[in-house]
Amino acid sequence: MRESHSSPRRRSLRRAWTLAFAGAAGVGVNLGGIGLTGGPPSLVFWLLWAGGLGLAAALALDTVGFLIGAGLRRIRRSHD
Repeated sequence: MRESHSSPRRRSLRRAWTLAFAGAAGVGVNLGGIGLTGGPPSLVFWLLWAGGLGLAAALALDTVGFLIGAGLRRIRRSHD
């Protein structure tokens, strides 16, 4: 059976990615200039730093967690 684009499974993964991205991007913006010895970093650097950190967190944490959860749900359903 083919899932629609608005299925609960897709929405929950999108929500998980968004929350992880937002949290990591917020941390990235706040820590982007710590430890640098020159002048403050530019706005472009902070945006790229926050975007890269947010994307890495979303992909690494939530995709793996979602796949583990989906696998466990499938195993549980197969035993019912």
